[in-house]
Parts: sequence; C-alpha cells; structure tokens
Amino acid sequence: MKNQVTFLGLLVLFTAAITSCKKDVKSLEDQMMGKWLIDKVITVDANGVSTTQTYSQNDYMNFALNVNSMMGYYPVDYQLHNNRLNRYAGYYPTTSNANASKRYVTVNQGTNWASGSFEINAGDRFRLFLSDGTHDGMVNRIESNRFQFTAKKYGSNLTKIYYLKR
Repeated sequence: MKNQVTFLGLLVLFTAAITSCKKDVKSLEDQMMGKWLIDKVITVDANGVSTTQTYSQNDYMNFALNVNSMMGYYPVDYQLHNNRLNRYAGYYPTTSNANASKRYVTVNQGTNWASGSFEINAGDRFRLFLSDGTHDGMVNRIESNRFQFTAKKYGSNLTKIYYLKR
C-alpha cells in the first residue's frame, strides 16, 4: 500500500512538472529577424482608395542585427538619384563596438532600395527608420512563414499594408 501511494505521488508530481512547462514564446524581434520576400503591398490613401502592387521573388525586406558586429561596422546605403550617387550611411569602424546590438533593415522593392534601422516598441508595434523617412509599423499577423504589418510614414497620408513570406 505504501508503495502504491509513493508511486501515485511521484506520478502526480511528474505529470504536474510536464504539463506546467512553459512553452518558448519568441519575442517580436526574434520573429521578425531574417529575410522576408515581399508578396504584395496595398497602399491606402487619405480618401480610402487602395492600390495593390505585387512583387517578384527578388523583392525582399531583411531584418537583422548588425551583420558586422564582430568588427563594429554598420552597412552602407547608396542610391542613384538624378545621375548622382547618394550615400546615406557608411562602413565606419567603431572602437567601442557600440553598434553591435543595433537592428538593421534593408528593403528591396523593384527599383526602389532603402536601408536603415528599426526599433521594437511596446506589444506589436515597431518603427522603421529608412532613408526615405520614418515609418510606424503595427503587426497584423506574424507566423514562421507569414508576416503582415501596416506602416504609416510620418508626414504622409498613405498607409501601406505589407504582405511578406519566407
């Protein structure tokens, strides 16, 4: 009888330990990281008129930590504008490695290319600091192979809904 009670007690403890294990929940940053292909972007103007643009397999958004954090470098963004090559950032070495934890984003949409950084805000909100301006983003849906978010650029009446996939 004593063995049965001991066995039952151990079984209850073992079951409680297994069922109470917390599942790993990834942070928004962890879920966003990596290269996402741009499937389509719906642009909605101030009057509620929407246009849909689909993209090719070469169009992407790439969210990453400083890819050169071991050396303390940050990426370059060059754009051709009116036959001039404009430089938005540069490969500058740092001695303190201060950029090691900075988050970067690169966007390639057809002939438009932009890069910059991003920050995670409370909950499902984030902010993109791109060479074409600052965009407030809100996650509509994020899964391992799908990412949908709405972004509004400061000083603009346009809202864009991005549909990304892996």
